Amino acid sequence: MIHYIEVAAQKEGKTPKEYCDKIHEERLKIFKKWNLGFTYYGRTSDKENHELTQYFFKKLYKKGYIFEKEI
Repeated sequence: MIHYIEVAAQKEGKTPKEYCDKIHEERLKIFKKWNLGFTYYGRTSDKENHELTQYFFKKLYKKGYIFEKEI
């Protein structure tokens, strides 16, 4: 399955990362123009997001909410 970002990046002759970088910067400009502020406006690829995601996964896994099952 090809994702929207991959298709949009191809259409613009960019890599998916280059495309996401462009979109991120465009959104930041819009937010500033509209005087919108965030304590933190991050990205999926940010280190902090990876750490937070792993933290919650491990908590849920240890409590048995996430498990492997062959069906």
